[in-house]
Amino acid sequence: MSERFGGEPHLLGEPRTGLRRRILDAAARVIAAKGANTCSIEDFVSATDVSRDDFLTYFPTVMDVLQALNARIIRELDWGLEDARNTIDDPVELIAAILHRIWAATIADPVKGWVAIRLEGSVAPLESVWQEQFDILHRRAVADGRFHASDLRAARILAFGALRTAMREYYLGRVGVDQGHHLVVMLLTAFGLANREATAISRSQDLTGAIGGGQSGMAH
Repeated sequence: MSERFGGEPHLLGEPRTGLRRRILDAAARVIAAKGANTCSIEDFVSATDVSRDDFLTYFPTVMDVLQALNARIIRELDWGLEDARNTIDDPVELIAAILHRIWAATIADPVKGWVAIRLEGSVAPLESVWQEQFDILHRRAVADGRFHASDLRAARILAFGALRTAMREYYLGRVGVDQGHHLVVMLLTAFGLANREATAISRSQDLTGAIGGGQSGMAH
């Protein structure tokens, strides 16, 4: 999708970057309520205070909206991973840190997390950055003798598929925030670690203590 706002005049008296952000915020609320696959341009326009023509200046199709939201969520979550990537060298600990940070970030921002879940079921293309990082770290852990040699694609699907399922269960009020820890322990042991080591690594990277261990307040 092309970017049309850099250096152009303001629209409706508002900087184009600000208006684009506001349109995406409204679109996120619509997707959170309806799901991505049933939304139309008219749904998005009605949730904003801009005309249909102005909306189409930014997002000519529903797919443009989904791609922009998907990229924004991935980018915002990825910012929260920088500290881990810059300070953790051990590949197993870094995998645990990435999974825990994604979990904590989506728990802390229920709307963003729910929109991310909704987008997963859409036809919007998935961002590959985390998958590529996981592949590199998994290969290193196998080379170090920490993980079992296994099909990399299957390991990736297991890790991120389980994370998405756990997030969905949390938002439906079926599990608490501590599910992230249990999930990471399960994944690390499935990949080859002893349970004691997996538990210790997961505990060291768990960021949800400040959120609390109760059930989700976003059950539907």
